[in-house]
Amino acid sequence: MFRLKNNSAPAQTGSTQKLNLVILAAVTFIVLVIMIAWVALGMVQEKIQRDTGDALQTVLQTTQESLTLWAENKKFNLGKLAVDPLVVSLVEQLLQTPRSKESLLKSKGVRGLRKFFASNKDRFGKAGFFVIAPDFVNIASMRDSNMGARNLIANQALDLLNRAFQGETVMVPPIWSDVILETSSGQYAGAPPTMFFATAIKNSAGNTIAVLTQRVDPANDFTRIIQMGRIGKSGETYAFGKYGKLLSESRFDDDLVKIGLIGAGRKAILSITIRDPGGNMVKGYKPPVPRYQQPLTLMAEQATLGKAGINVAGYRDYRGGAGLRCLVVGSKPGFRDNHRNRCRGCIKSLLHRPQRDHHRPGHNGSAGHRFVDVCRAGR
Repeated sequence: MFRLKNNSAPAQTGSTQKLNLVILAAVTFIVLVIMIAWVALGMVQEKIQRDTGDALQTVLQTTQESLTLWAENKKFNLGKLAVDPLVVSLVEQLLQTPRSKESLLKSKGVRGLRKFFASNKDRFGKAGFFVIAPDFVNIASMRDSNMGARNLIANQALDLLNRAFQGETVMVPPIWSDVILETSSGQYAGAPPTMFFATAIKNSAGNTIAVLTQRVDPANDFTRIIQMGRIGKSGETYAFGKYGKLLSESRFDDDLVKIGLIGAGRKAILSITIRDPGGNMVKGYKPPVPRYQQPLTLMAEQATLGKAGINVAGYRDYRGGAGLRCLVVGSKPGFRDNHRNRCRGCIKSLLHRPQRDHHRPGHNGSAGHRFVDVCRAGR
């Protein structure tokens, strides 16, 4: 019995060693599998991010080209009208007319120009027009109310108006209108945003005598073209100016009303600056500082500094929503465009199948705009 007990000890020791080896091998295998899976997961995520970046760059390029084609077509048609001999002759007559509203409204020049543009709706559209004298006074318009007054472009985007007087055909990004317009996006509580194309009117000697402008509702083609450049159901594309002011309509007006960034019945265009509130306001976050003291979002800050590139690290948007986001910045004179899309959903589907915003007076940030393309995760 004593000898049998002594012989079993080495056997038990050997069994324990084998068990330990089996456990060690199993743990090593599991760790190895986890490491391989972790590396593979990282490679997959990096590939998705690269593919997302490529897709956003494509969206950016497509949106740029679409907007450029639209703008160039508007400029071309306006330029053709500005050199029409009848337009030049009528404008020359108006320049000799006293600048008072009463005198201008009685003039044959105003009646003649209104008839001319009404008969050229196929090229000019149904929007209004201005003929602006060198002293920035409206000497002709479709509306009586702004005749003889200083033109609103001179008050809000003087740099662009000066470029038009220098002979350049320019697009004036959205500014506040001087009249209530009937827009496709609904009734406004106050003056709605409006935008213009402007070109010089020259006499027979080739000298600029006035500027002709075409009024455009930004809620129509401008916003529509921009919002077509989006990826997925959650994507959003919008334009903003040099100082981060939103220049096209937002998809999230309802959210912005609920969190108090715009009033009921208002639109975000020209009312919102692309700022980071510091937390998700849609989920109840209350910023500790007023809106005008909040920094621009990472995307807006990079764009206003003229920095181009791609970023998929993530940042908060103008409502403070957190999550994975992508950023693409490119240069394009004339305006700035921005695309956001829910990237997190793309990754999951593959792996698991008392002050207002700061605004520089007299300037709407229209000069030196750039395109910015952003992909944003969820709300």
